Amino acid sequence: MTPKDGSDTREKLLLAAVAVFAEKGYKAATVREICRRAKGANNNAVSYYFGDKAKLYALIIDIMFAEIERRMAAMIPPQPGDAAPPACPAPDYPDERLVLIPDGDRRDTASHPVLDHIPPAARLRAFLHAYCATLYDGGEVGDQFLRIFSREMLSPSFDLAAMNEKYVRPQTAWGMALMRDLMGPDVPEDVLRDALSCVVGQAAYYSFVWPVFKLAHPGHPGMGVHWPVLAERIFEFSMAGIAALREKYADSGKGDPQ
Repeated sequence: MTPKDGSDTREKLLLAAVAVFAEKGYKAATVREICRRAKGANNNAVSYYFGDKAKLYALIIDIMFAEIERRMAAMIPPQPGDAAPPACPAPDYPDERLVLIPDGDRRDTASHPVLDHIPPAARLRAFLHAYCATLYDGGEVGDQFLRIFSREMLSPSFDLAAMNEKYVRPQTAWGMALMRDLMGPDVPEDVLRDALSCVVGQAAYYSFVWPVFKLAHPGHPGMGVHWPVLAERIFEFSMAGIAALREKYADSGKGDPQ
């Protein structure tokens, strides 16, 4: 087997695994079915390339959560004097829009070197466009990732504590710091939390309700083309709400207004 053959087999297995996990979920998916769909792969191929089904699934979760960071970095033009950001590795499978960021590049604090030098409003806009693009602009493979994402949010099969520590906590810390920058020092922490949930929830809403939503709104063009419009509308709506809360708490002090 040549190196190219090995690379092709690994890509086929990864793509097949995304499709199978999207359709059946982690527990019902089998290595045999993944190998069958990756035409030419024998039943030992998953063990050879990924270790086992759990490690293969963990890699897919890794790609899914890392994609938003890659997209945010790509949306911010270089600033004068900036050091070049770390280069993303080559795609881990053929759809070049979804690229794995290794663990060493993941953020563990509320800072994000790619974005923190730009104003908070621009950070929020970049985040919303990156988040909506991650959810809705991945083509067929992206749609499969979206089904995996929705399934994990509703019925987690992954280690929740590990997922929180590796992905959710750093991204939440960054989002909370952004809300603080946007809303000022007078807004209580629980208001920042709820404001962040509102911002993210507006974007994620369609990922959970789309099958019903498209029946209620048959004229909708589809999220694959509508997501940039949605991202901008969420930004405008959210900035108006943020401004109202900032003014409300600035006028009344740090206590909860009556």
